[in-house]
Amino acid sequence: MIQNITVYCASSRMLDSVYTRDAEKLGIMLGERNLHVVNGGGCIGLMRVVSDAVLSAGGTVTGVIPRFMVDKGLCHSNLTTVIQTQSMHERKKIMADKSDAVIALPGGYGTLEELLEIITWRQLGLHRNPIIILNTNNFYDPLLSMFSHAVADKFVREEHAQLWQVAKTPEEVIELIEGKLPVSNDKLPVSNDKLTVSNTQSPASTPPKNVKKIKLALGIAGVILLGVILCFELFTLRQSQWVQDMFSKTEFQDATDYTQGLVPDVPDADATVSADTATSMTAEPPSPANGQPPSSANGQPSSSTNSKPPSSANGQPSSSTNSKPSSASNSQPPQSSAKAAPNRPVKQALPDSGAQKKASESSGKAAEEKKRIETQSRLASYNFVGNIKLGSQYMIVQQKSDNRWGIINHDGIAVESFSYSQVSARLKNDCYALKNDRGWVVFDSSLKKVATAIEKLDDYK
Repeated sequence: MIQNITVYCASSRMLDSVYTRDAEKLGIMLGERNLHVVNGGGCIGLMRVVSDAVLSAGGTVTGVIPRFMVDKGLCHSNLTTVIQTQSMHERKKIMADKSDAVIALPGGYGTLEELLEIITWRQLGLHRNPIIILNTNNFYDPLLSMFSHAVADKFVREEHAQLWQVAKTPEEVIELIEGKLPVSNDKLPVSNDKLTVSNTQSPASTPPKNVKKIKLALGIAGVILLGVILCFELFTLRQSQWVQDMFSKTEFQDATDYTQGLVPDVPDADATVSADTATSMTAEPPSPANGQPPSSANGQPSSSTNSKPPSSANGQPSSSTNSKPSSASNSQPPQSSAKAAPNRPVKQALPDSGAQKKASESSGKAAEEKKRIETQSRLASYNFVGNIKLGSQYMIVQQKSDNRWGIINHDGIAVESFSYSQVSARLKNDCYALKNDRGWVVFDSSLKKVATAIEKLDDYK
């Protein structure tokens, strides 16, 4: 049900009476029907005419006006409610958020810009509110012809010419709002010979319904295919980066292990002899043919032909050549001068502080990248309409899937559920209010609920 109507109109003082007459008549009709009007809050031009007419008929008006205009004395002083904004962008957003329908009266650059923007928002699905153009004195005929020209040259889809309604009188505007007039097809027929605006369309120019359905299906399939291709490309790129990181880390780790002693040292072949070779060299000599070692006359084994080396006169062994056993006369083979190499202990694996540090940094970067991707994925599901900041930690955003409002933190995580249908302008003490089925809920900058289930925000403005 339509209760709040945003009116776009001129602020010029130098207008023909035909425009002021229609503006006044429309304002009176809106006020008599208790339809709340939202406009730019100005005190000049058609904006003032509409506001005065609504108030005189017992209606209410909310003016949304930037502070710099208030400072210039351009604000209407008798409005029911005045909302001051920091910028023109915030002004237009609040006017759109507070409306159930939009009426565009004749106006200049600002009015035309507001009208085109609200049509664009509806085209993008940001709202579904009716848009009615009051074509007083055929003021909008050139613009409507331009719309038709855009459709003819394929800049605008034919179905998007249904986003607005055109009324010639204030009475037709009211009938469209109250649903007394049937909603016209509103497709602008295009003629290559002459651009015209008409409310009818010849049956011959209407494409068959099945063709429309096929085009729509092909369009949806194309979008889905494009999304799949993009996701595959991103996944392939990411996977390739993971493989490169894995190989570079493995090669570095192997080289580091060897230099840090995790791979055992290789012994010097010239300086050592294996344990098997040493064992074979220290083994007993082979036995004679009878299997017994050679014995002396008293039955004891003899190690040489001379059991003792000759002594000198003082009883010490002589240093002559016969004091050393030779290889021919001795029965015992000579001992090898080489000794068995001791089993060298394998070095214990030492922790590689450099490798651990790089591995830790790589793991940290991977975690940061994963967190960044998850945050971007969450933020991509929101509409940042007006960039409404709640303190320094939170933002009020709109969920793309159902256009519901909620509150998120810097990581895109919802800290207040998306169960609200409207958001207010900034209130006193930097508070904002969100509206759900039970009424308005007022939040302060620390996310504390100052008030809940209230019907009007007058006490907080």
